[in-house]
Amino acid sequence: MNRKKIISIIILAVMTLSLTGCMDIKVALNIESDNTGGMEVVMAYNEDWLGTEGSESMTSDFSELETYDGMTVKVEPLTYEKETGTFKGEKILATFDNAYLALKQMDEDDGFNFIEKGNGVYRIEMDLETDSEDSEMATTTPEDAAQAKAFLEASGAEMFYSIATDYNVLYNNATDIAGNVYTWDLIEVMTSVDPLTTAVLEYKVPASVESEIEETRKANAWLAPVETATALPTSAKVTVNGTVVEFDAYNINGNNYFKLRDIAFALNDTEKKFEVTWDASKNAINLVSDTLYTPIGGELLKGSGLTKTCILSTSKIFKDDSEIRLTAYNISGYNYFKLRDLGTAFNFNVAWDSTTKTVAIDTKSAYQPE
Repeated sequence: MNRKKIISIIILAVMTLSLTGCMDIKVALNIESDNTGGMEVVMAYNEDWLGTEGSESMTSDFSELETYDGMTVKVEPLTYEKETGTFKGEKILATFDNAYLALKQMDEDDGFNFIEKGNGVYRIEMDLETDSEDSEMATTTPEDAAQAKAFLEASGAEMFYSIATDYNVLYNNATDIAGNVYTWDLIEVMTSVDPLTTAVLEYKVPASVESEIEETRKANAWLAPVETATALPTSAKVTVNGTVVEFDAYNINGNNYFKLRDIAFALNDTEKKFEVTWDASKNAINLVSDTLYTPIGGELLKGSGLTKTCILSTSKIFKDDSEIRLTAYNISGYNYFKLRDLGTAFNFNVAWDSTTKTVAIDTKSAYQPE
């Protein structure tokens, strides 16, 4: 399956064109209640403002999108009139036979995350950040914000992401909600002194749809994590609420994994403490929120520094009696998880400081997407 993602092309266009103003950028995702869906993307420039430069900036190749499983894609040229001039560009219409499968194919692309939280709960995250050093729209003061917004509005530009769904929406940070449509106004975002960095929508599907999704997982082997992999020891510096803590951690398939009991032990004196127990009869790991962790010995022991082979955990995972879906690997009898997965599950923040090369766990702050 071709792994070039639709969202990366769209977001790259948004980030590039948003530096100039004078364009319409509309990304409308639709998730139907029967697990079908689609996406409509409009990218058009104001020919009267940008001339041939606009045509050059709009050039994109969407032919590879047709290689997606269960997705049909149609690209149409677009010309329409507005009070501020003639807009020209493209409309991309994508139809999903299986919305879950389509979103999984987009997952982990630059700018887009589709997170399975378990128990029928799913979370969509879309990057809203531009490169502030390069963007002419970057604002630092209310005056700058007002001028940038006035310029964009004068050009007739419309820029937004939207998600429409009839599923039960548990959380969103949309700038506007109309019925079942959740919209993020990119002009508001780009011209804000303190802008949103990520659009987030979390929803729950009914049991009948979750059963269908489970069949999709079984029918598509690539959706399952690799059963065995090489675990490379990592020396990433980690702090918990500002205090350095040494963890035995490994890089597995490009992601850092930490021993579950080490994390529970390190968070024991914080607001996000949690207990870890094992139910052998159910082959299940039980995580209990707001409960002191009971050490079993061996927590935070220094690792050997040797490369190891890890095995995908087949254990079920329950948080507060509800099953959740997290990827875990077993190394030498211990279960290792991704920090961000645990941060999402228990709502504590995990941030990367590129200057100090430090992973910062902040239990006083809610989880924030990358």
